[in-house]
Amino acid sequence: MEYIGIYELEIQFSDEALDQITEAKQRVVVQRWMDYGDSNVAWQSFKPFNHNRVVWNNSFGLFAASSFNQDQAIFRVADVASASKTHEYPLSDSGYFMTPDAARVKGYGVVNRYSEPAGMYFGATQIGEINGKQIDSELNATYVLYNNSAEFNPTNKAIVYLESDTKKGFPIFKVIGQPIVLDFGQASQHSTNTTKSIFYDTNSGQFVEGTLPD
Repeated sequence: MEYIGIYELEIQFSDEALDQITEAKQRVVVQRWMDYGDSNVAWQSFKPFNHNRVVWNNSFGLFAASSFNQDQAIFRVADVASASKTHEYPLSDSGYFMTPDAARVKGYGVVNRYSEPAGMYFGATQIGEINGKQIDSELNATYVLYNNSAEFNPTNKAIVYLESDTKKGFPIFKVIGQPIVLDFGQASQHSTNTTKSIFYDTNSGQFVEGTLPD
């Protein structure tokens, strides 16, 4: 049985670190790791404070898009706000997601029945919070040909780094910053809340797991 856990990431910066980030015009980028396939979209990108909190649970949606370009955010032409795991959602030739087929996949599935163009981009979405503000963005994008299917298996791993030209919902083709990968594990009957803390170390120029030293 899968439990709906609450996952919380605390990100801390010293005053010196914030000055460096502002001068470099950088932002904090958070990506979510897929079990297999592409983890190629910036789930979140934000200008940080001393103390920052990112919160999410393991509920996901699905989307379809007709393009996936480096210089623009993903535009959803169709979506499912809350998808059910082990279900496969067909995108109809009319351009909307139909009633899903149950127990066809282990994760979250899509089938491309839209005939023009020859292929579409599909992926998973997730709602979360950054510093108390609700956000909704894409996790990944995969090209799926007509009459083909894809399956998405989001994990509870998060990738965090600094980048100057990456915005929420934009494709990621190459990570330039120094990323830290955090594994939150899965919620269980006895533990449904998982919290991790990281801080930016100005000496090494990278994120470190733990709390900011006094």
